[in-house]
Amino acid sequence: MRAKKDLQSLTLRVQAAAAKSSLALQAVNKACKTIVDGKYALASAALRKEISEKGLTVEKLFSELAGKGKDRISEQAFCKHLTSAESLGVNAQQAMLICRRIELDGIGKRRFASFVQLYFIVTKAIAVTSEFDISKAKTLRKVDLQEVIEVLEGPLTDEKLGLTRIRGKSLLDSAEGWITVKGNQGTPFLKETEKPFYTVAGTDEVPLSANATKTVAGSTPLRSLKLGEVMELIEGPKKESFANGLRARGKASSDGIMGWFTVRDKLGETFAEADLKLYTCVSAVAMTSALEIKSDIVKKLSVGDTLTLEEGPAEEPSAGVSRIKGKTSKDGVVGWITVKGNAGTVFAENIAKQYTVLRAMPLQKALGSAASPTLRQLEVGEVLQVLEGPKDEVHQPELRAKVRVVSDGTEGWVTIKGAQVVP
Repeated sequence: MRAKKDLQSLTLRVQAAAAKSSLALQAVNKACKTIVDGKYALASAALRKEISEKGLTVEKLFSELAGKGKDRISEQAFCKHLTSAESLGVNAQQAMLICRRIELDGIGKRRFASFVQLYFIVTKAIAVTSEFDISKAKTLRKVDLQEVIEVLEGPLTDEKLGLTRIRGKSLLDSAEGWITVKGNQGTPFLKETEKPFYTVAGTDEVPLSANATKTVAGSTPLRSLKLGEVMELIEGPKKESFANGLRARGKASSDGIMGWFTVRDKLGETFAEADLKLYTCVSAVAMTSALEIKSDIVKKLSVGDTLTLEEGPAEEPSAGVSRIKGKTSKDGVVGWITVKGNAGTVFAENIAKQYTVLRAMPLQKALGSAASPTLRQLEVGEVLQVLEGPKDEVHQPELRAKVRVVSDGTEGWVTIKGAQVVP
């Protein structure tokens, strides 16, 4: 019985000691947090300022602190660097606590970048200026809603005006300048946000290209991004507009299959070329035996008659008219006709009803190329007879972003498209 009472008493004392220890630990953690909170943002700002003043990048500073070939900054190296900054006023204990809050057992590249880099998103349109002091600054441009700003310096407070300001870089166009985070009446213009990342969410591979725009003809992707790959946003997204494409419905000469094909795509690249040898009469005209307009008449052509060009156009000196030699489609008669008179009257004009494929492409079911089913592949050199068109194909603008692939550090541009590439 006595042993039972002793055990209960001991248990109560242990529980009391544990509770006391827990309270003490909470107090220590709170004290540590207070110590770190006072210097954490200042240390981050100091490193950003160092990067800016020395013309470094986050990656270069990381490499300097980590050492050649290493993928982590040791606690010792990080603390030494922080305590060496006299203006920061961080002691060894504070530096250690800051380091351990960022990441335990050394700091990896991604956690270091998250600590150093600070981003804001625009919540209310505000001017970007050339100087911190608004009274001396020039307005460079305005930032619009939802623009993402990377902080290069600050936040700093203008004590005289009561404004909180940063020097930042817009990810939209890389424009740099000073921006007000919060006005003197407490109006927020910017709100802190997480560093933007994108991931490939669709099953189709996404091309990563070296060019900011798709309109660079003949560019080859750096590589393809696969499902699940993560990308860090460096610049953008930027809206890219495209010229209208040109599509025609035609009949393939080889097998008679009919469908739509691309004459010119949205990047301005030509996929099929018109046969410019076919002419049609738009006014009645005489066909003669020679270039000279006074030569013998061999046939009279009516409106709608067609002929295939064999020679010309050539100027007939005596009459000052433009003439061609051609072969009529109906009966194969060969001769010369006037296509344009000396007063500007047009007698015959070129009609592009036959196209030759210059680049392999799909023959598709519908005018719109994006989602139209493919009937078959057209090969270089194939000939198509035009049945309809050519017609303009309107292309919607796309968003392009410069990214860095987290897995291997490759930088390039991707299209932010629907559910394929998502934040």
